Amino acid sequence: MNKLYKLIIITLFFLGTPNLSVIAQVVYKPGAVILNSGETLKGYLGFAGEVQAAQELLYKPSLASAPTAYTPSDAAVYSFDQGKMYESYSIGQGQQLFLEVLVKGPASLFFLKERGGNERFFIRREQEQLMELIEETRSINNSGKMYKVTVKPYIGVLNIAFAGCDEVQRRADKVRLDQHSLKKVVNDYNSCVAPEQQSYVNSDDKKPVVNFGLLTGGSATQLVFVGHPSEERFYGDFDLAANLTGGITLDLSVPKVSEKLSLHTGVTYIRFKTESYKKAHGIHGNAGLMEEHYVDFQGDILRMPFMLRYTYPEGKIRPYVNVGPNLSYMLNVSGERNTIVGRETVNPREYQKPALEAYRKSIFGVSMGVGAITTLTEKMNLVTEVRHERGDSFSVLFTVRTTSLLVGVRF
Repeated sequence: MNKLYKLIIITLFFLGTPNLSVIAQVVYKPGAVILNSGETLKGYLGFAGEVQAAQELLYKPSLASAPTAYTPSDAAVYSFDQGKMYESYSIGQGQQLFLEVLVKGPASLFFLKERGGNERFFIRREQEQLMELIEETRSINNSGKMYKVTVKPYIGVLNIAFAGCDEVQRRADKVRLDQHSLKKVVNDYNSCVAPEQQSYVNSDDKKPVVNFGLLTGGSATQLVFVGHPSEERFYGDFDLAANLTGGITLDLSVPKVSEKLSLHTGVTYIRFKTESYKKAHGIHGNAGLMEEHYVDFQGDILRMPFMLRYTYPEGKIRPYVNVGPNLSYMLNVSGERNTIVGRETVNPREYQKPALEAYRKSIFGVSMGVGAITTLTEKMNLVTEVRHERGDSFSVLFTVRTTSLLVGVRF
């Protein structure tokens, strides 16, 4: 089990590392690009993250085509049909980049994310130059003591940009240097100075997304003996128990962190019923003495996984892989052991006792699975998955391992 936990930690590390190529793969979505020549190209635009989006655009006329790369010197604007828009600007020191458009109108707001996670904002009024919004932390030496102070020159820039609307201008010193605060105040300014004009506001706030679902399917459960060798003579190999299973699911994703990673959880119900048979000769050192043990066993389990899921983001059918810990709650465990002791030719004696004297109600384990999400409608997906789950021993004698084939819907 320790090796399994190490495998989970390694897997989660690689899935969660944003610099790996598997996470940074290019996703193609419908959109259009306007070249500097004025020509408009419609097709599929590649997206590999905000940093890459500022440097280069990959364009395909169809998904089967080879991509063509356009730099900010080649294209003036590109936009996704349902998503982001970018415009090419010079931001000084010979840098020409695609800036993400957050608000477009009499005053326009732009965003740039650089390598290392640094975020920059720019504002531009119609027919005027691009101005950067800057906030700095400076160290000041006061009588030998060092202090850190935050300087906000962006407030002065906003005061200049909001000239013409006193109400919004008075709010400039309360604006935070983040997307939500800036988008709101710039949009309010546009509505103030040009109420008849429809401004563009990027609606991609990247809020957490929650999807609920239902799963059903079949499970194969194996009861595995892990007890002391002195107990082993009573238990043979348990039969594989095949039963129906099902439950509810919840998927939580935070697009601002990753569009490919999500947390998968929920509750599934598993019932198993199994039996074993074992015959032993020469017990207690007596060659003529034998034992026969027949054990029937059944249980009911509620299992709650907490898995990190990586989903391939492109196409109607999107494969995924998930892995993580689970919590199992043993609703009920029961069983009986029937033992026959004696010589085969002499009247044997028969005994009955519980197969299990005590068990733990809750145990931790691990879940892992591979599957696919298929788009059915705009609001409903088909989910299929093969999942393997195992836990710590729920008693000193046994542990449970389950493999399930699941199918369901997600909303």
